[in-house]
Amino acid sequence: MKSIHIIVFILISTYFFGQDSALKIIESQGKYGFSNANGEVVIPPKYDQVSPMEDDFAAVYLEKKYGAVNAKGKEIIPIAYDGMSFFSSDLIRVEKHISSGFFDREISYGLYDKKGVEIMPAIYNDLQSISKDRIIQAKDHKYGIVSRSNKLVVSNVYDNIIKLDSISLRAEKKYKWGIIDSNGKAITGILYENKYELSSIPLFKELLSVRLNGKSGFINFKGEVVIPLLYESVEGLENGTIKVQQNNKWGIIDLNENIIIPISNDFVSVFKEGRCIVTKDGQYRFFNGVGKQAISAVYEYATPFENGISKVKKNGLWGYINVKGTALIPINHDYLTEMNRGITIGKEKGKWGAFNIQGKQIIECIYDDFMGEAFTGGPMAFKKNSKWGFVNEKGKVVVDFKYDDIIQLMQESYSEASSFEARVLLDGQQIKIDETGAVLE
Repeated sequence: MKSIHIIVFILISTYFFGQDSALKIIESQGKYGFSNANGEVVIPPKYDQVSPMEDDFAAVYLEKKYGAVNAKGKEIIPIAYDGMSFFSSDLIRVEKHISSGFFDREISYGLYDKKGVEIMPAIYNDLQSISKDRIIQAKDHKYGIVSRSNKLVVSNVYDNIIKLDSISLRAEKKYKWGIIDSNGKAITGILYENKYELSSIPLFKELLSVRLNGKSGFINFKGEVVIPLLYESVEGLENGTIKVQQNNKWGIIDLNENIIIPISNDFVSVFKEGRCIVTKDGQYRFFNGVGKQAISAVYEYATPFENGISKVKKNGLWGYINVKGTALIPINHDYLTEMNRGITIGKEKGKWGAFNIQGKQIIECIYDDFMGEAFTGGPMAFKKNSKWGFVNEKGKVVVDFKYDDIIQLMQESYSEASSFEARVLLDGQQIKIDETGAVLE
């Protein structure tokens, strides 16, 4: 636990203080204090941890509690808090853990300035900075706004408030939400449907996805409609365009509502590596960000590009292509699994083997079945002539084909410390083996 507290103090020190100080940290028998430039002890070493003394302020930690002292050693924030962190450049947030246990505890927050003046007592469920003179606070799990002097500005009537910028805030009330300013004045009114949790309402180029009467669009932080609420669904994409659904059909528009991909498709995916998949009448096509078909071929199925590759199906056969549409693994396999560590398990003429991303066959397609993902950790389990064995990624049989069944594979992600165990059935007995076939206890 001590390392956690040291990290907390490093963070506090980095945020608040410079590197130079008239007082230096000293240590004696695992306790910390301060001395002056002449080496004279000013604050005896009695704390379990301290931050640098700057601007007449140092955070201290003693007997599992946080507080603060000034350069004379006077306790200016009581050493009575379960947590302490920066709130702004001149305010310290303290916390008390009300209930016991890590997962079910409730935390209350308060604020001090660096002179030790209590700004807000530690009785709040949440505190968020809006601006130099406005603070979001929650009490009894209802949100409102106070001034820096803790004068109530907006009553605690909201279920949640989240800062958008120094002026605009998202406020939720009775499962609807809208935008208010930092004085509580309504910008939009609390009228939008709460399709998302308030904290996860998508932000897209400083726009908010909104929904009203079953229709979706985008507004800006001023509450102005940017994309009219005409769509069943809207989603901002990474290239700055918007995926929309209208009359149960999908397409892509830009921020000026220009059509990039017509809203006439069965589905449109998000962009991955500059390509999106457009599906219509059971056909899959790849398009680029300006609405041009990027790969001329049409597929019966395709996966989004990941690390420059996509698994595709054409004429009932499977393969892998790159973003230009070039086949990396020829589209002539009965089936291919998802690529893992550059290897896919493939089926040809009813038999299973394996291929790498360059299309090279690394395990001959001679096996009747397989189990597990492609070389997640250790060798792969294959079946041949009704018996199971194990083959490594070079195609070498490392455990003979003699087992009646594989009960369970225990493979951890492949790394220098990867581990492998398998529970197998041999002559009616369950045994556990390692990747060499050695029996484990």
